Amino acid sequence: MSMITSMIVILLALQFSLCSGQSIHRESGKGATRMTVFPQIHTNLRGMVREFVRSMYQDTKGNIWFGTNTDGIIRFDGTKLEEISLGADKQSASVREIVEDNAGNVWFGTSSGLVRYDGVTFTTFSTEVGLQHEEIWGLAVDASGMIWVGTIDGVSQFDGATFKPFVLPTSVVDNPQHMLSS
Repeated sequence: MSMITSMIVILLALQFSLCSGQSIHRESGKGATRMTVFPQIHTNLRGMVREFVRSMYQDTKGNIWFGTNTDGIIRFDGTKLEEISLGADKQSASVREIVEDNAGNVWFGTSSGLVRYDGVTFTTFSTEVGLQHEEIWGLAVDASGMIWVGTIDGVSQFDGATFKPFVLPTSVVDNPQHMLSS
């Protein structure tokens, strides 16, 4: 099966797995009520996902990574699906964001910290090493390779060694009265 065909199959499976099945739909008309039962469709990546896929990313090697709500990470290499463990303490973490840096490391923003995968080892970064908060909602890599981490307590820049809070400069408004007028 070609990579494009595989991708289409996976995306269709995801689409159907997101239909948690609105169980009953009621229609009223002319004094009668008709009940329609819609079946639940759960392909959920061959049973690997109990809830839902929260994020997807294709790396430079062609792997497709699926971040789940409570089941960790699933990798699709074009032929097989593989559950990837983030470690015992992160196993039930929600994987919200996935990015790849310039060195080919895959980064996962989770509900309990930042995780880097170098192809062999997972390394977890937490507030103990300078991350503003462990609940991550956004990740990005800029052109220089800087990792940007959006948490519930603000944005941090990570250069591979140090987290630095990103603070917006204070803006001075010349005439604040015009800001409130219509």
